[in-house]
Amino acid sequence: MTIDFENGDTASHFSGDVDVVTFGRDQYNWTGHGPTDLPNPDLGLVHSTDVGGAATYDVAPESLTVFRGAIAAQVPLSAPMYRIYLTMNRGAVENADASP
Repeated sequence: MTIDFENGDTASHFSGDVDVVTFGRDQYNWTGHGPTDLPNPDLGLVHSTDVGGAATYDVAPESLTVFRGAIAAQVPLSAPMYRIYLTMNRGAVENADASP
């Protein structure tokens, strides 16, 4: 997925390093075998660093992912744009841009 920060007719991206924290099924899985059952695995949060800019980020399905970083200066958009976000099954996200 990509992350854009839009404000009217300007847009920006992350600048420099981006801290990424993920918690998903690879870190924690409830097996559901009863009220005394323990999660397996139970590994906690995954911390990583990625690059900013107009980058594409991978997000694990069925996870909670937090991106934290500095935002670059805003630049004018070349044309007005409508952004459409589609959420698909199993957490996959598809992004489609269309000009008005």
